Amino acid sequence: MRFQGVIVQWFDEKGYGFIKINDVAGQTFVHRSAFPTAQSQPKLNELVTFEIAEGAKGQQAYNVQYVNRARHVIKPVRYETPKSKKNYSGLIIMAMFGFLILNLMSPKNPSIKPSGSDVPQPLVSADHQNFQCRGKSKCSEMVSCDEAVYYLKYCPGTVMDSDGDGLPCEDQWCGH
Repeated sequence: MRFQGVIVQWFDEKGYGFIKINDVAGQTFVHRSAFPTAQSQPKLNELVTFEIAEGAKGQQAYNVQYVNRARHVIKPVRYETPKSKKNYSGLIIMAMFGFLILNLMSPKNPSIKPSGSDVPQPLVSADHQNFQCRGKSKCSEMVSCDEAVYYLKYCPGTVMDSDGDGLPCEDQWCGH
């Protein structure tokens, strides 16, 4: 809450004084740090507004503003990049974005596995069965050698041909 009052005592050499609040008995302590730094010291009988807080020595004024003094508005400084220097940040961001997109779309990336609904899947008939890629990737998820062969041939991200001979699940389904 802001109060209004007048400076009734001020000690320049000590840097503090007292404010009499309008229509209230008593005085409130005020230190020079409570005033705007860009303006000169307060003068006796000068009208001010302020807030009150509990300080080390009891109540004291802070955030003091002069009522009848012209306020100096400090304009913010705007820093501009010199025109002779080129700003490549937009180009760098676009290049990084393009690199990221290419990496995500690469079929070599095992963290991105297309689902059956995202990628058109060929249908292969094996023993009158139609298989589709449905996210299976291991031999333990297969139900036959034909299904394992289909997954190895058409579905990305499978881990069923440990020796790289093109024959999947040799220990479980497609053994010699």
